[in-house]
Parts: sequence; structure tokens; C-alpha cells
Amino acid sequence: MWYHFPDAHTISKAGLNGLREFGFGYKTDYIIGTACLVAKGELDIDSFIGVPYEEVLAALKPIRGIGEWTVRVLSLAGLGNFKVFAYGDLVIQKILGNLYNHGKRMTAKQVREHSKTWGDASTLVLYLLMSAEVLGFL
Repeated sequence: MWYHFPDAHTISKAGLNGLREFGFGYKTDYIIGTACLVAKGELDIDSFIGVPYEEVLAALKPIRGIGEWTVRVLSLAGLGNFKVFAYGDLVIQKILGNLYNHGKRMTAKQVREHSKTWGDASTLVLYLLMSAEVLGFL
């Protein structure tokens, strides 16, 4: 079954209590804040398509709640920039630990080193592994 992800207007109108019901915790404030920027036209995520990662990071990091991990994931999954990856992501550390490290979660450094064995496709392979996990294939 497919679900439509709500747009920024819907998210911003849901309010803090509406989003807290989904279990976002302290991140609720960040999500509402960013959704409001998008809904008001002050932030256009689509304008970052094709923009180098460093420029996207510089533009988004000043926004409360957005850090390097968020920008890396957005660049990869939302903007299709397969040159970056969030090596510190706990899910990918767990996946690679299960596959290659006797079930022991890998560190970000270990993930980065192991992914080099896949050459230029390394970030795409990591993204596909994460997608497989989300879809329940791993």
C-alpha cells in the first residue's frame, strides 16, 4: 500500500501536537519550522537540484534542526546526488555490521572504508541497502 507524503502546508497546519502524535519528539519543532519556511515560499528545496553538496549544506545548515546528516540524506534521497552519503547513519552501520562484521554495528569510519571496495558505485550501493532495509528485504 502506498501513502502520499503530506506537503509543507499540511505539515505546518498540523501543529506541534498533531505531529507529536507521530512520535517525532523534540524534532517536531524542527519539522514544523522547516515546513513553515517551505509553505511560505522562503525555502525552495527543488532549487537545490543539481547544486553541489557544499552549497546545499551552506544554505540549509543555518536552519534550526538541520545538520550535516540531514543535508547528506536530502542530497542523496531527495536530490539524487549519489556522490554523498551519511556514513554515520545508524541504520547503515547496523546493516553493514550484520552483513560484514559478525552482527556488530560498524562505525562511520568502517562504513566509509568498506564502501570504498564498491568503487564509484559505493554511495549508490549504500543507498540501495538502506532502501532494502526500509522495505523489509534485509
